[in-house]
Amino acid sequence: MSFLIQQSLFPGLIPEEFRSYFDGNLYDHPRITKEVSRQFFDLYAKRLPDIPLSRTVRLVLGSLKDRYSLSIITSNSEKILRNYFIKQGIPQLFDPILGLESHATKVEKFSLLMKRFHLSQSDCLFITDTLGDILEAHKAGILAIAIDSGFHERMRLEQGKPFIIISSLDELPKVLMTIP
Repeated sequence: MSFLIQQSLFPGLIPEEFRSYFDGNLYDHPRITKEVSRQFFDLYAKRLPDIPLSRTVRLVLGSLKDRYSLSIITSNSEKILRNYFIKQGIPQLFDPILGLESHATKVEKFSLLMKRFHLSQSDCLFITDTLGDILEAHKAGILAIAIDSGFHERMRLEQGKPFIIISSLDELPKVLMTIP
């Protein structure tokens, strides 16, 4: 969906070029201006509510919430995600959601999260599907787990040297048991 929206803003955009936007911080890419972001999120907010959250995602996240505090650090819009989770019937699953409204870099969002909850870097773990996120987690001193069934494929994710790469979200609870 995100690619199709970007393609409507940039006719001729191809998938590989779009994926490259996320090799670093999305907002460092020269094409992603404030106006492009505004246009993108206007369209995104209209389309996201129609995408259901899978049963597997619901089950895994629910089981994780029973054991851990879950937050979202994203390039997405906090408001759009909050509305999405309300519509999905899970409004309190993530606290907080730190998105574009909080800061453009995930490094700064990690800092905000750690200050708010008096956490150290070792108290945090970041699960992601992009190379750029892994690199930002490293800059913040946060352990990253990558999932290769999302946006970036395994070879690209390996470049960031995450702690581990998994292929399915349902692998996550078992992996978490191995982290000291």
